[in-house]
Amino acid sequence: MPWGNLYLLFINLILFTLMWVDKRRAQRQEYRIPERILLTLGILGGGPAGWLAMVLFHHKTRKIIFHIIYWIGIGLVMLFLWKSSIITESLLEGMMR
Repeated sequence: MPWGNLYLLFINLILFTLMWVDKRRAQRQEYRIPERILLTLGILGGGPAGWLAMVLFHHKTRKIIFHIIYWIGIGLVMLFLWKSSIITESLLEGMMR
């Protein structure tokens, strides 16, 4: 598995877990995970997991900044995957010659 894909898997697992932990802490009125951490992870590739956690856990759904950042993160992940597939295709074509 290419390093970029491992990175995306890792950062999405981290953000999904942190969103769940933050939701639990909110319900228990405990110390919360700072929003800047959740948003930073979302823009750094965790957008898909952030959005999924938002929907599944009904967490941060009223804050428009989370919607915006997570959708930007999703777009960046899609762009990365598209670009990496183009690079992979061109490398494979070069190897076949």
